Amino acid sequence: MNRYNPHHLQNHCPEWSKSPVGLSLPEDCLHRAFSVWVDGVPSQVSPEVTVVGIGPDLRQEYGIDATRLNCLVSPDHASDEALFEGHWRWLAKVYHQITGLEKSSRTWTPGIWLAAAGQMQDYLFKERKPEVALAALRKAWNEAPLSPKLPRNGLLLGILLLEPFAPILGRFLLEEILALKSTIPPLNKLLESFSDVQGICVTIERGGRHWLWVDRKRWDEAPARALSRYQWFQSLQKFGDWEIQRMDDTWNLHRRQPRENNGKPQS
Repeated sequence: MNRYNPHHLQNHCPEWSKSPVGLSLPEDCLHRAFSVWVDGVPSQVSPEVTVVGIGPDLRQEYGIDATRLNCLVSPDHASDEALFEGHWRWLAKVYHQITGLEKSSRTWTPGIWLAAAGQMQDYLFKERKPEVALAALRKAWNEAPLSPKLPRNGLLLGILLLEPFAPILGRFLLEEILALKSTIPPLNKLLESFSDVQGICVTIERGGRHWLWVDRKRWDEAPARALSRYQWFQSLQKFGDWEIQRMDDTWNLHRRQPRENNGKPQS
């Protein structure tokens, strides 16, 4: 396998059947996420975006994917070549780790990726903040990088989460590493294929909304025990008992009210 070359990958990918449709870069990321995560079909719209202030020389040197990442993360400094270089290097690391050209000392943990998948869907679909979703992706990659020896569903999850932001590299990895060229499992089905762990969204009283990962069997049997692996939950328990209740697509964690002898909550 050759070293990372975005132009080689771009030429290796099939022709995009549709030209750019006038979407902004954040809108384009959202469109691609819906297409591949929800519908299970990679977008056929060209990933090229026109950004004022970035000349063709930078786009040509660093490639479409690095241009997209740079414009998402640093829109006010999108033409800064040093920033381009940083994003190109990260994409190269992703490519080299998945293809086995580079090894990491860190261990892959599926739960980190399941929690990241939940975070990224929130940031993209609910908050419309693709740059924050990208940050969650990079954090997961740093903590639990992918390698060619992972289970197929683990590789697929990481590549699917990458694809809306770096569609050239994402499409290449889907087709050449996983041999997926048309139908792809939607993200919700893929997440269910992890039998031992699961991602959950917990809302904490006066503490916001958080995505975590837990042991699936332990969570089904005793949610509080499953959360005990987290230091923050151990700290909460020092200040009283807490109840966990299902609320739509989240779990609400709130303090259990003390009760009087007649069973009514104290005021």
